Amino acid sequence: MWRLPKSDLKLRLTLRIIAVSALCFAATSAYLLYDAHRSAQARMDRVADITAREVALQRSKMDWVRGLDMAFPDLQMIATTLMSPGMCIAYRANRGAIVQRFCGGTQPGDTDFPGWFGVLYPGIDGGAVKPVTFRGEKLGDAVVWMDPTTLTAQAWQQAGRLIVVMSFALPLLTVLVHAALASLAETLGRALTERNELTRKLIVLQDEERRFIARELHDELGQNLAAIRALAASASQTAQSDCPAILAECDSISRTATQMMESLRGTLFRLRPPDVEELGLAASLEGLVAGWNGRSRGRTRFESRLSGEFAQLPAEFAANLYRIAQEAITNSSKHADATHVVLELTLRAEQIALTVSDDGQPPEREPSRTGMGFLGMRERVATLGGKLTFDPGRSRGSTLSVIIPVVS
Repeated sequence: MWRLPKSDLKLRLTLRIIAVSALCFAATSAYLLYDAHRSAQARMDRVADITAREVALQRSKMDWVRGLDMAFPDLQMIATTLMSPGMCIAYRANRGAIVQRFCGGTQPGDTDFPGWFGVLYPGIDGGAVKPVTFRGEKLGDAVVWMDPTTLTAQAWQQAGRLIVVMSFALPLLTVLVHAALASLAETLGRALTERNELTRKLIVLQDEERRFIARELHDELGQNLAAIRALAASASQTAQSDCPAILAECDSISRTATQMMESLRGTLFRLRPPDVEELGLAASLEGLVAGWNGRSRGRTRFESRLSGEFAQLPAEFAANLYRIAQEAITNSSKHADATHVVLELTLRAEQIALTVSDDGQPPEREPSRTGMGFLGMRERVATLGGKLTFDPGRSRGSTLSVIIPVVS
């Protein structure tokens, strides 16, 4: 049974749309995580800067007010105002020791996040350091950092909502896209089926018109040429005794009529090929090649290579395949100026392959733009659910390949 194989275009389009959507969600999530990282870093820098200025101000008060008894540094007021969950504020002396430190506590829910998210977003390494200076001398550093677990939990709270939405939106989008593409695929399938059926009918009408033209040429032009040749022979016999001067003209008319009849036979053979259903595809193709070898008179050598059992092919399919091979050989002999043309037909379990290659001059333009022959071949191949390709050589030679699937 010969039919158009189902295409996986719907699946490919669905996967591509889902992939693009997933990339968009991933890019948005990555930006949110980056923004959370940047915001946390900016907050630590701001707190560290305020802490450094506040500690410097405390040192100034001690210098202005003699005998003022106050602890230095005093980070408690700063921590009360600026502290957030998981944040630590400290003062580090020049010698590297932490003199004072305050860390904000966390609630049980402030550190909850999935384990896989912690692997993807480990938090921020390091923190913010601002120097504390008094009268041009560095007293120490104001250091601010965040607990990585708390920071990761905050990032999850910010980006996790989008990830949760994505986990529900992607499957829903998949279903909607698949449903829409299924509808489009069904409509496209019907349109392709109708187009192929219309093309098949047009090809049948074209073949019937060719047979009609062949009959008209055979009945009208063929008989007239036979009559001209008979009259020329009769005139030649009369001229031998009555008017020898016109004997050469009579023979010329007879030869011209004979040449025209030979040309007519070739035209009739192309218009109305042998009955493929009766002779079989293999015998018809071998006869086609033999006919071209006879007409070329040695200028071009035609060769056929057939492999497989073609007797079980449907009659309409075999006729279309013969027409494709006939047109391909005609193009190679007339348009490529080839000296060697090879026709190969191979039947396998899953496909049939037809190849016509030559050593002629490749066309300067795409074959589909050079005439109706190539378009006719493409239409015939389309009705059979196959694929046609044309590969022109760089300097000489070209190959036309037809692959038609065999679906049992």
